[in-house]
Amino acid sequence: MLETSVAGLDLSCCILNASGPKCGHISDLENIAKSRAGGIVSKSATLKSQSGNPLPRLRKLPNDGSINSEGLPNSGIDYYTNATKVCDPLAKYSKPYIVSISGLSLDDNLEMLKRISTAKAAGAAISAVELNLACPNIIGKPVVAYDFDQMQDVLSQVLAQPEFKSSGLPLGIKLAPYLDMTQFERCADIINRLTDRIKFVVTMN
Repeated sequence: MLETSVAGLDLSCCILNASGPKCGHISDLENIAKSRAGGIVSKSATLKSQSGNPLPRLRKLPNDGSINSEGLPNSGIDYYTNATKVCDPLAKYSKPYIVSISGLSLDDNLEMLKRISTAKAAGAAISAVELNLACPNIIGKPVVAYDFDQMQDVLSQVLAQPEFKSSGLPLGIKLAPYLDMTQFERCADIINRLTDRIKFVVTMN
């Protein structure tokens, strides 16, 4: 089954779902939990629920592939950290549950980290956090992972958020596809300077 560990989390299989169209509801997350995936990654949450881009936004491709421009439809961070609705039902599968967030602003991300930390302290079975800096499909919202000065600022403030800092939860970052070596070097420089605080990286999926 190719067992491994990431950020101190034991995974029964090295394959996990990407945060995307099929992980927005507890029914989707339970389907992942029942599969052979090594962990469960939530839909990237915003502070409040949102419906996403206008339909149609998902197109099937040959050989069971698909392409989407969803615009982060999701139920809001309080849903994905809710013990009764989500965390407890997933905990019975004994797989790490990673909450993905993609705030529409830095303040939103900081508030979501606070709420995640509060839920964790109250006993919610949350194993780690993925900070999505890469979503390209939000109208009017730039891709943070391409603005390296902004990326540096966001990560510095996220890692200094008091409640999250004391929660002990591992933080990973989801990055955009880089097509130029300069982009790789700028991003790697930021990550390497924070390597003791950023525990995993999610690349193009």
